This record gives sequence, structure tokens and C-alpha cells, in this order.
Amino acid sequence: MLPFMEQKNTDLFLYSYRNFSFPAHFHDGLEIIYALGGTVTLNVEGENYPVAQGKLGVVLPGQIHSYDAPPQTANEGRIILLGQRLLGEYYPDLSGRSLEEPVFTLEELHPHCKSAVETLVMSGGEDVRLQKAYASLFLCRFLPSARLTDTGHGGDPLLYSLVRYMGDHFRENIGLGDVAAALYVSKYHLSRLFSQSLKMNFNSYLNSLRVNAAIGLMDSADLAITKIAYEVGFGNVRTFNRAFLKETGVTPRIFRKRNIR
Repeated sequence: MLPFMEQKNTDLFLYSYRNFSFPAHFHDGLEIIYALGGTVTLNVEGENYPVAQGKLGVVLPGQIHSYDAPPQTANEGRIILLGQRLLGEYYPDLSGRSLEEPVFTLEELHPHCKSAVETLVMSGGEDVRLQKAYASLFLCRFLPSARLTDTGHGGDPLLYSLVRYMGDHFRENIGLGDVAAALYVSKYHLSRLFSQSLKMNFNSYLNSLRVNAAIGLMDSADLAITKIAYEVGFGNVRTFNRAFLKETGVTPRIFRKRNIR
């Protein structure tokens, strides 16, 4: 499920998550996931890495990644996304690279990294400037000792174009043929790319993006579920309810009742 956005600005995003899964995507920034309870499977460039309680995963800029956990599995934690501008002089060294091992315990890292992550995990309405300072502290202590390779995102460029296109257009009334035409490939080739690289078909991936976007709107009690369904691209509420139930294990109304603040 889409993590609940707790703090947002142009450089730093802090999210809390519960019972978390999220389809393949990528950012221009660096992403940290820290598990406070349960286990989430982090997939980076096709490789699975379990992130269990007390561990953190790090995803470098431009790496296609996703999160998965079985339905109804209890897990919770924090996601910290450091934007490209906050990465500053480190960004050129990270772009196109990957970590030999993207999952760590805090004890494996420099004590300053541990302090920075724990502070960011616990931070709520603190001064954003202070949060950025701790994020910068993590970077300057973590990256010099990180084991980087040059195998970051040298894979199929069509896959990156596909993920970006779907992220930009999932709210629209699109089908496999529309996406294939936009990317100048055949529907057959695109369908095979979904199956082999994203491990799901076009409709499943599209619905997953839409449902996760809907979850991000659920905290607004003033926004009707019907309105949310149309807002994220579903043509009718029945289809939305069916896709939401498949993705989360509960109906939109039950989800909102359990999670509304």
C-alpha cells in the first residue's frame, strides 16, 4: 500500500507505512526504508532482499524497485526519500550505480548514520532544516564507505520508459495498445515486458498504481470514495472496489474505517 505522507517538501520526503506493498517505480533521489515491525521484501533491479525489523534498505537514484508483502501481513516502518537536490555533489557518483548489498542493520553503519536514521524515523513536526541536516549527515557518513558497482540501471531502456510512462499516465483512460503506441513497440512485445520484468500483466500493474494512489487520498474524510475512484482513473466504483479488495484484502470503506485519522 502507498505509505502515508507525513512530511513533504522539495528535497526531503518522510513517510510512515503499514502493511506495505508498492509496484515497480524509480526516483531521481535516494530512498531509505527502515522496518520497525514485520518484514517487507524490497526488489531492486529484479533481485529480492528481505527488510526485517530493525534493518534498513537503501535504493540509489534511477534504480527500478518495488515492495511486496503478503496481504494481511503486519508490517510497519518509515521511508525516507532524499531528493536529487539534497544529494548535491553525491548525485553524479550515484547515478547509474548500485550497491553490492542494499540491506543493512544500523550497527553495521557509522554511528552517525544510526543517529541520523533514528532521529528521522522519530521526527514528526520538527524543523525541516533540522531534518535535512540529519539527512545530509547520513549521506556524508554512509556513501564514502558504501560498496558501489557500475551495474545500476544499465538494463533495458524500454523498461525505464514504460515505468515512467505508467507513472505519468495511470490516471488516464489507457490500454495496452495506447502505451505500446506511445513507446513505439508492439503490444505483444510490451505484454511480454510486463510479464517478464514486472511479474504482472498490464491491467494488474495499472490497477496497482491506481489503488495505491487511492490509498494516498483515503485520509481525507471529506473526499468521497466514489470521487477517489474516478480521481485515480477507474471508470466505475464497482471496478475500483474489486481492484482495491484484490490489492489490499479489504474494501475501500473498511480500509478507510480502520485507517482514517
